[in-house]
Amino acid sequence: MPVVGWVLLYILKKDNLINKLVSEAEIPEPPLFTSTHRWEDTPEQNVSLTKPGLSPAERVREAVDCLPTRLESPLAADVPPSSSLKRWTIMDFSRAYSSGETTPVQVAKRFLAAVKECSGPTMNMAFFISCDPEDVLKQAEESTLRYQTGTPLSVMDGVLVAVKDEIDCLPYPTTG
Repeated sequence: MPVVGWVLLYILKKDNLINKLVSEAEIPEPPLFTSTHRWEDTPEQNVSLTKPGLSPAERVREAVDCLPTRLESPLAADVPPSSSLKRWTIMDFSRAYSSGETTPVQVAKRFLAAVKECSGPTMNMAFFISCDPEDVLKQAEESTLRYQTGTPLSVMDGVLVAVKDEIDCLPYPTTG
């Protein structure tokens, strides 16, 4: 009696409040992960919040003041003082641009000359799949003007950044 059996089972469950028992049942379960140590909330140290209402230039200056003054990397320590190689940090570029020691245009021209030299037939080291020298120089000129007027966009303004070809970034092609 398959049809009558299902109907009878439904009536018995309904009359004996089996639905309510199952839906309101509390089954104690241990957690899947049990911490082996106590959690402690430690306040963050060396955190500076910017003051509200500052101009963009003032916010840039405040952010620059928060960054470390020098590169504390073993790579920088390994370079002998007589070497022309210097591993510049974002702060180094920002300070040099702000002080007028160098400009984004000068850095961009040196960079483009190095790319051209490395990509030539003698070295054939194609570090960059795509590089638009005119666009690099245009952006460097705009950045130089902003530094001269004291209104850089951020600490990164004028700092060269390479973008991996797997990341969508106009006007460069994505190959990944």
